[in-house]
Amino acid sequence: MPQPQQQLQPQQQHQQQVHDQEILFNGITKEQLSGKVKHLAFSKACKTLCRMMFKDSEREGHSVSGMGEKPGLDKEKLEQLYDIMRQQFPGPQSSNQAINIKLA
Repeated sequence: MPQPQQQLQPQQQHQQQVHDQEILFNGITKEQLSGKVKHLAFSKACKTLCRMMFKDSEREGHSVSGMGEKPGLDKEKLEQLYDIMRQQFPGPQSSNQAINIKLA
């Protein structure tokens, strides 16, 4: 029997919002990043987040997955990018693989 999804309590929701406001990516909070891509199409949102979250020097010479000869992007930042995309575009289109394809 499937377990019902656990809803966050008001206090937990507040803690998550505060946490999202504190995480900075190049001086921009997660909440601000989410707002910047709210009205963009999926592909444009992926690329915009990547440019905003990763400095040019972090993206140059790196691949999204880290497969092959190039090292991968910072996994923690990439997980946050995936999380923002899943919030903005719920459903199977926001799988990590679909996002990686748009970023490649």
